[in-house]
Amino acid sequence: LEGSALPEAKERADALLRASELKLRQMGLSPEQIKQAGSEEASTNLLVGGAAVWVYAQIYEQESGLVKAGQAATLTTPAFPGRTFKGTVRSLDPILDAATRSLKARIFVPNPDGALKLEMYADVSVSVALGNGLALPESALIDTGERRVAFVDLGDGRIEPRVVEVGTKAEGYYELKAGVAEGEKVVTSANFLVDSESRLKAAVGAAAKKAGAAPADPHAGHR
Repeated sequence: LEGSALPEAKERADALLRASELKLRQMGLSPEQIKQAGSEEASTNLLVGGAAVWVYAQIYEQESGLVKAGQAATLTTPAFPGRTFKGTVRSLDPILDAATRSLKARIFVPNPDGALKLEMYADVSVSVALGNGLALPESALIDTGERRVAFVDLGDGRIEPRVVEVGTKAEGYYELKAGVAEGEKVVTSANFLVDSESRLKAAVGAAAKKAGAAPADPHAGHR
């Protein structure tokens, strides 16, 4: 039909269908699941759970590179204290939430007894193999804003500030990449208390000494 809007409408509908299929694939659905959802026999209420549920977990930006599809996940929920649920990461949202600096991971969790309900809150742990390496206690790390410093116990009451490089944080520890050698002891807040200004002055003084310059007095001009 000349001048008819039907071809344009069909083109827009096809584009919308392709975009919807792409979004469903990004959410972790397989082509078979997408086909089933679009069949006449499929339930019109896609939120109704069956023998399994989808769980959406927030992954912080700094941890997003560690989480991948196929990894095992463990869930706990306040509704069932002491009980754990096992699942598998199926996909990660390709777009980061600008407000929370996180992205969503879609996790497939078997739910044969229907214990998990829609809109429940859950804590999610994803198993990530980090390999073997050195770890630095979180309480031993001081972040000055410009550098990260740890104090090494030299014995006889002597300590030495070290600029350190750390990586991933997990269960109260940072992955230690540089700055402290294996076997050296670091000072933690549990056995060494000193105010933040003293720590900062010591770190700045040590850095300046290594550079061959006199350390700056942080109180200069304020006396």
